Amino acid sequence: MAIPIRVLFVEDSEDDAVLLLRELRRGGYGPVFERVDTPEAMVSALDRQAWDIIIADYVMPRFSGLAALELVKERGLETPFIIVSGKIGEDVAVEAMRAGAHDYIIKNNLVRLVPAIDRELREAEVRRERKRAEQKLRQSEKKYRQLVELAQEGIWVIDPEGRTTFVNPRMAEILGYTVEEMTGQPVFLFIEECAVEALKAHVERNKQGFKDQFDFIFIRKDGARVYTSLETSPVTDDDGNITGAMALVADITERKRMEESLRVSEANLRRITDNMMDMITQTDAGFIYQYVSPSHKSFLGYEPEDMLGKNVLDFVHKSDLKRTVAILETFLKTKSQVKLELRFRHADGHYLWIESTGNLLLDDGGRVTGAIFEKHDITERKMAEMKVKTYEMKLRSLAAKLSLAEERERRRIASDIHDHIGQSLAVAKMELGALRKSLSSTALIKVVEEIKDLVEKTIQYTRSLTFEISPPILYELGFEAAVEWLGEQIIEKRGIRFHFEDDGQSKPLDDEIRVILFTAVRELLMNIVKHAQARTALVSVRKQGQNLHVRVEDDGSGFDASEKGFNFSKIGGFGLFSVCERLKHMGGNMEIESMPGRGTVITMKAPLKRQKVCGGDTIECKIDSC
Repeated sequence: MAIPIRVLFVEDSEDDAVLLLRELRRGGYGPVFERVDTPEAMVSALDRQAWDIIIADYVMPRFSGLAALELVKERGLETPFIIVSGKIGEDVAVEAMRAGAHDYIIKNNLVRLVPAIDRELREAEVRRERKRAEQKLRQSEKKYRQLVELAQEGIWVIDPEGRTTFVNPRMAEILGYTVEEMTGQPVFLFIEECAVEALKAHVERNKQGFKDQFDFIFIRKDGARVYTSLETSPVTDDDGNITGAMALVADITERKRMEESLRVSEANLRRITDNMMDMITQTDAGFIYQYVSPSHKSFLGYEPEDMLGKNVLDFVHKSDLKRTVAILETFLKTKSQVKLELRFRHADGHYLWIESTGNLLLDDGGRVTGAIFEKHDITERKMAEMKVKTYEMKLRSLAAKLSLAEERERRRIASDIHDHIGQSLAVAKMELGALRKSLSSTALIKVVEEIKDLVEKTIQYTRSLTFEISPPILYELGFEAAVEWLGEQIIEKRGIRFHFEDDGQSKPLDDEIRVILFTAVRELLMNIVKHAQARTALVSVRKQGQNLHVRVEDDGSGFDASEKGFNFSKIGGFGLFSVCERLKHMGGNMEIESMPGRGTVITMKAPLKRQKVCGGDTIECKIDSC
């Protein structure tokens, strides 16, 4: 298969061009060609496309081989140029070769043409490859120089004797010199005298072929010390021989100053924390102690080293452990300050109440790296609180006993009124009736009638008094019927609509709880009448599990139950407060919801059977806004 080749013939003889084409085809080429014989035609051909080879006659009527060669050189082309001509002298051939022709061939000896073309095409490819490589090298060198000159780190190259052979502008800037001032100077000129031997040791390692990394202090032109971090490596020639060393130099002076400032700050902080009365600790992200202030010795009996490396939970009372774990987990999730009270083991084995405030330590990415805790002893306060709670329990118990004693007395008085006074009045009424039948005098009959009416009114008043003191319906028909009767007696008689709702379930209440709930409902209904300005009142009674829920609500004026300093005087004073305390004592509570203009809802919850509440701090009267 013929080798394609683009040939530009600079020839005035068409016959000679045909002979040249025949020779090329005989040598295995498939030429694409053009023949020109004037400068204008050649310029047009060169501008129109690239040529693999140019074959030119030496002498033509309007043109010449040397003129054609000059046009090629003017364009900077490196296309192989071969002169093929008739008889020319040796001096002419030499002149042509000096002018830049790659070869010359006599027309009557064309056997050399194809080998010459083969050779020149190969050399042309070599020249192109070399040119491309040189261009890449220049680009690489330019890029390398730009990187070196614009690098944020200093670059310093020395020869085996330690003389500076190259520094980039950044290196000169670090030390306050110009590049020219540093070039050729010994590296040891830029360090303290006491550091010369140390630097020589590092240079010697590079001479032995080792890389090195270390921090070092150089001296600026103005005498200031510069802290640097160096990465050094040996420099080798093409044969692998070590010809010096190169260092990448980073200025870490500012970092060193910050580290020193931080060290001083940490030392000052350590002195402060070491002398604080409160206990200060620092942990890692797993709450392992990393720092413990000396004040722990005074409060908890531990030397700091006794706690270092141990977990916070190792010192927590087992009864507080589950709660503490939950708080710490939430602490890690929310990353907000935490405050907790717990019992902490003293070195001698007993426990102290501690209040601890914790704040997380975060890195720049927001990840938890540890925590700081400030602790102080609240044992005395806790003991005082326990005493107060004990007194509260005793007071609640006393209030409950007084309430029951009051109710028993009320019931006894009501029973006496009913059994003695009521019955005596009933007998008197019957006697008056019998007396009236035996009288014939109109005047006496009238007197007896008046006395009988008076006795009847007294009987009615006695019955009402009996119900007000201790309604028998509460004991005979139960709590629900008594509440419904109470609403009709207190609310409806004063023009307020009353509704009662009962879920219909059996509610076997203890007498003590039944009395307290009935007393509370009576207090609340009286408050609605006195203060609420309501049009409607509702009482609902529902059983939920082993508890009874009594809900009393109205559509009256309401009040702000969420305001600071709320007290029971707004809704009934000491009577209702006493009821709330008695509910707590029995394991119940009272919830109050109200807003101005939105009415009031009060819900009382109590067990069907009395529960003993240990500690007295598990049930509270809760006040919320609607």
